[in-house]
Amino acid sequence: MSSISHCKVTDRAAQGIPPLPLNAQQASALCELLQNTPAGEEEFLLALLGDRHF
Repeated sequence: MSSISHCKVTDRAAQGIPPLPLNAQQASALCELLQNTPAGEEEFLLALLGDRHF
């Protein structure tokens, strides 16, 4: 999830457009990842939940 979202955020930023909000599937996947957070992904996942988008 995170590598894809990093790319999408970067691509949209390069185009000068804001990132998209999370859809239901992405929000569900994020919740699952937060329950079993991969090492080194803590800050990124919390940012997605709080104020970042795809």
